Amino acid sequence: MDHGGFRRDFRISGLDDLAVYSLVVQVPETWQVLAQVEQLLPGGPAVVVAVDPDLLVERSVRFTGRIVDAFGAGVPTAQFSMVGEGSDGVVLIPRDSEGHFETETFPPGEDSIRVMSRDHAPFLSPARHAAAGAVVDFGDLVLDAGGAIEVSFQRVAGASAGVPQMLVRGGGSFVEFSERDGLAVSGPCEPGDHEIEIFGGGDSNVAQGLHPVEVRAGEVTYVELTLERGYARPLRIEHGSSSAIPGGLQLEVFDSSGGRVHFGRLDWRPTAKTFERELRLAPGEYRFVGTTDAGARAEVRATLGPEQEGQALEFEIEAP
Repeated sequence: MDHGGFRRDFRISGLDDLAVYSLVVQVPETWQVLAQVEQLLPGGPAVVVAVDPDLLVERSVRFTGRIVDAFGAGVPTAQFSMVGEGSDGVVLIPRDSEGHFETETFPPGEDSIRVMSRDHAPFLSPARHAAAGAVVDFGDLVLDAGGAIEVSFQRVAGASAGVPQMLVRGGGSFVEFSERDGLAVSGPCEPGDHEIEIFGGGDSNVAQGLHPVEVRAGEVTYVELTLERGYARPLRIEHGSSSAIPGGLQLEVFDSSGGRVHFGRLDWRPTAKTFERELRLAPGEYRFVGTTDAGARAEVRATLGPEQEGQALEFEIEAP
């Protein structure tokens, strides 16, 4: 292939004149072009697809291995995907009943493999570096027996009914809940210490929060949570630099007892000096702590209640 420029003319026939199509252009084998035209109209004028040579990505690396349980038996029902520089988000499955897998080609770089199975804890392999043309064997990826969490709820007056938006976070992974008879039941979780995160969003007015929980392999952990009415407060953080700061910061919110009720990463927009996020918190005293990737830190305390709903809480974090 000549990277200096090429042209290929083609004609597509047999299309329904009443339908609208999209066109995806891809160079097969080891090169892939990310080019797509939406709303391709049959009978319309010729469509010219211009491809930037910088979008050509060499795909010459393959990954192999085997997904097994703690007893060495293959897990053919598992699903896995690549995580890292060559990741494209595609979910893959083993090729045989013994759990063996071999991927199609990926770009060179550093990648891990994330494995999900309905009967096992989530798994993320250590990262491996792959040079162009390499075949990287990850060996046996051993899945542990997962534990589950079942949550029941008590509500303070005014809190929305139903199961709120929530997930389990910990061990480098996130596990979702499903609703069953008014309870929230998690998928398989990795054994160890985790947090149940409740989101204060959507149609629910429930206050968001983080609740520690220990998960044990092969067991169901039963938890009862009290849901409080939350009040929305926009949080506005500015940094004191004269120009935009690359990267982002970690935001932590603590209640008056020192318990953490929110933890998340905020990424600065490339042309902005401000980041906003809406939090839904129960009435009380809170401490907000922001720490940038560069190590700058700022803290602010505030008392929140129904009378402050909708009012922005602002603080500034100085560049180091």
